[in-house]
Amino acid sequence: MYDTDIEDVIEEYGLPDLPEPADDPDDGPATLVMSRFGQENIWLGDCFTVADAQEYCSDEDTHGDGWFVFYRVQQTPEETAASLERDIALLNATRKIDRLLGGSS
Repeated sequence: MYDTDIEDVIEEYGLPDLPEPADDPDDGPATLVMSRFGQENIWLGDCFTVADAQEYCSDEDTHGDGWFVFYRVQQTPEETAASLERDIALLNATRKIDRLLGGSS
């Protein structure tokens, strides 16, 4: 995913120029990624503000037949831990329900 030349991708797909990265890394939690159906995603860059990433992805030139550009917001360690705790609680609850219904989990 990371060995692709971003400039070649931008030219091949006719993407608009990427926004400028945020000056402060804390202000730039968004990563831009190209998704190509049936192929590996391509990382386009990170440290963009969420607003810049949203604006970029809303451009008509950031999607086409079989591909589109999306953004991900990077989580803080605290947000990641809270998300994992929720996922574990949900998994445990699902297993309990499955056992109550006679499943094998």
